[in-house]
Amino acid sequence: MVHTLPISRKSWSGRSLNLAVVSVLSVMGCIAMVALVRQDFFLCYEVVFLAFVPYILWSAYRRVGTLDIFAPDVGFPVAYVLYLFLGSVELPFKTQFGLTLPSVVWLYYILGLVAYLAGVRLLRPPSPAVAAHGKPKTFWPEGRFLTLTLTLLAVGMAARGVTLVRYGIPILNSENETARTVGAAGILGVLALCMEAAFECLVLYVLVKKPHKVLRPILWGLIVLIALNAVATTNRNALLRIAVAAIVMFHYTRHRFKLLGVTVIVVSVIAFTSALGTFRDVSEWGDARVQSLEDQGFNSRTYWLFNGYEAVRLPTETFYMTIQQVPQISSYTYGTTSFASLAEILPGHRPGPSEIVKNTLRLQFVGFGAAATILAPMWIDGGVLGIIIGMFLFGFVSREIHRRVLTSASYVWVLVYGWYIQNAFKAIKDDILPELGFTFVITLFFALSFLAGMHTRRKESA
Repeated sequence: MVHTLPISRKSWSGRSLNLAVVSVLSVMGCIAMVALVRQDFFLCYEVVFLAFVPYILWSAYRRVGTLDIFAPDVGFPVAYVLYLFLGSVELPFKTQFGLTLPSVVWLYYILGLVAYLAGVRLLRPPSPAVAAHGKPKTFWPEGRFLTLTLTLLAVGMAARGVTLVRYGIPILNSENETARTVGAAGILGVLALCMEAAFECLVLYVLVKKPHKVLRPILWGLIVLIALNAVATTNRNALLRIAVAAIVMFHYTRHRFKLLGVTVIVVSVIAFTSALGTFRDVSEWGDARVQSLEDQGFNSRTYWLFNGYEAVRLPTETFYMTIQQVPQISSYTYGTTSFASLAEILPGHRPGPSEIVKNTLRLQFVGFGAAATILAPMWIDGGVLGIIIGMFLFGFVSREIHRRVLTSASYVWVLVYGWYIQNAFKAIKDDILPELGFTFVITLFFALSFLAGMHTRRKESA
């Protein structure tokens, strides 16, 4: 049973909360109207877009009486607004492209957000009691579950071991960027994802079953080992994936996070990943990178911000380049771009969405593709209509999976949603789901659930 601390109605009466939010939205609406009259469309769209944050939090609380931070009508849309807002406002720093974004990009952001919220709210949320606590769940037989989890871990470690023998430890050879990307691709890269599936399963076991003193340090040791492997790859996404998934599982199994707690975690993670990325870049290019940082407006006190800034700003600039060049350079692809990752496992090289964006824009750099926000593949598929349809379907699927987390008696949906929502957050920067690695891990969860519960089902049917 999940223990939760919903927002206290004693500290915030319904009337006071409504008045506060309506006041904030009214002020922002007035600013937007003044900007519109002065034909400052950039400011008008900015304010309207940012106004979705208080509206989303307020409306989600009013609908179910609690604020579930990782619900599809809260966490993802708020992250979407803040990420794209910060990536689109002009700051005194420069990127390699140095583009100035036009006001029209804000319009596409707003259309995508509205379509997503429409998809989420097509399905009614669970009752307030279920939304606050979730339905009681039954765990699998412990021995069988741990055996299958350790089998996954062994497969993942074997695949990673072969990769390390071939290409070395990336963090110790950060200058060899090509080897790092090649080592993470192919069948070995896919099989190595078994480690991330095992990570989630181990975390879930520790959270739910609370193992005894002898087993607990062993399991935590394995969890730390997987985390160290993610750091050793210098791939910040790998570390973020498992960290966010663990936080989401904690949220739905032990204790619901409050907004302040999630904010502190997010800021800390951003600072760490930005510093790690900058360390990797400086290690690779040395003094040349330091000089380029100086040229882009950074100094010795702000070097560590560089990688985080580019991770936020560059995708928005790449999205702008995408809407400028498609369909002028190539025609719309009608869904094949967003779902391209599912074909990567087929014979021959088949590029995924981010690589399609990279090739379309004729960008030349070592890497898997060009991050261009969640909207870029949808735009390549069908322009504005592609964004609206894609985000609507994305919202609908998100609500359905979340509903199963709250109403299902099986923990498998907690595993699935933990993996799903961290990929959803990642998709804001990169591209839309589904993605091959994501699909592979989800399949592992259902297979593990089926095999772990098979003996129990036989006994019940006997």
